[in-house]
Amino acid sequence: MYVFDSDREIKGSTEFYNYYGIMCDKTSVERFGDSYIIPAMKILKKENPDIVHIWGTEGSHSLAMVEACERVGIIDRVVISIQGLVSEYYYHYTAYLPHKIVTRYTLRDLFKGNLQKGKDVFYKRGVLEKEAIRRVKHVIGRTDWDRGCAWDINPNVTYHFNNETLRDEFYEGEWNYSDCEKHSIFCSQGHYPIKGIHLVIEALNRIVKEYPDAHLYIGGKDYLSLPFYKQSSYGKYLVSLIKQYGLEKNVSFTGFLNAEQMKNRYLKSNVFISASSIENSPNSLGEAMLLGGSMYIISGWRCS
Repeated sequence: MYVFDSDREIKGSTEFYNYYGIMCDKTSVERFGDSYIIPAMKILKKENPDIVHIWGTEGSHSLAMVEACERVGIIDRVVISIQGLVSEYYYHYTAYLPHKIVTRYTLRDLFKGNLQKGKDVFYKRGVLEKEAIRRVKHVIGRTDWDRGCAWDINPNVTYHFNNETLRDEFYEGEWNYSDCEKHSIFCSQGHYPIKGIHLVIEALNRIVKEYPDAHLYIGGKDYLSLPFYKQSSYGKYLVSLIKQYGLEKNVSFTGFLNAEQMKNRYLKSNVFISASSIENSPNSLGEAMLLGGSMYIISGWRCS
């Protein structure tokens, strides 16, 4: 069976599995109560699964499903897969950012929240995340870091190592220096400050003194072309750095890329860089390594 969060109650089946959507506010950082737990219990009683695999700990639904499994007496069958750990990311959310940037508001931030609110969201999710890990007996991870963090939260949890398979596109193709755009740099995304794009722009200011044709490509939203009323404080800060250093001709935002487009961007780039202040084991780095061959791959993140 497959259970997921939804804006309405859904159920159905395919050739291979039954699926259920439990109605909830998917963006909520508050603890889910009986409105989520009771429907989850009904599903568990109906399906009686041998294993309940909870994918990720970042959302409120993870703890709610743990509670549902406790109530129906199958907590021993629960295993949580660790993606990232927001309880740890919280401490690095605004790394190397000026305080005034963290606390200010743009017009967009008045409705969706500024950087300080984003950090507070990580804290609230982290509280629920820790409780979920403390209440289960099994977790799945893939790095020494997430194993250490899991045992720090719950010394009695059994840790199961399991690497992940990436998307099929990244198992074919190989980077070749003769085919790449020389002195080009690729960062897969920069939507929030943990990814460290502000640090890459600072570094680019030095790089162009040696390589004036150096060009930074950043995946995702194009902050340079966004109207002011859609600009977040972080996006506004990135634009201000680009303009401060006169790098308008040296930086491009690619827009959102599908798997094939990401692959092509890796293959065209001279360098892939991960400048995150903290990560677990990012897919982007794995994708670059699969395609890389002798490609230059720079990782600045503090955990592996």
